[in-house]
Formats: sequence, structure tokens, C-alpha cells
Amino acid sequence: PFKCTTSSCRGLGFRYRKDLTRHLEEVHGTRRFYCPVETCKHSEANRKGLARLNNINRHVRKAHPAICETDS
Repeated sequence: PFKCTTSSCRGLGFRYRKDLTRHLEEVHGTRRFYCPVETCKHSEANRKGLARLNNINRHVRKAHPAICETDS
């Protein structure tokens, strides 16, 4: 297995290298995606974005459907 070497993960193992890479980017990476609604808890102003683009897209569709309607 492929193991995370970060001490906080205590040797968490993954079957595939791609899963370890995804873990490193999501849990230990610095890249974040932010909600465009400034008052949202996932906005850049609140510094709590999401690690994956598909998650922020789903968040915007579900939490802020009015934004999606105006984009079309």
C-alpha cells in the first residue's frame, strides 16, 4: 500500500497511488475552491473553502440555486 508520511495521519495507507495523491491534495494541500457568495461559510472571506472543484460546484447548485439560474 501507499502510505501518507505526515505524522498526523499515523501511516494511513491507500491501495492506489492516485488515492494517496488525492489525499495529499485534499487534506494536506493548500489549494482551495471558494463559494462566490461572500456571506457563505465556504467563501474566501470566511477562509473555509473546499478542496475539490466538483464539491464547490455541487455546493453552489444546492445551497445557492439562484446563482445557477442566472449563469445559464
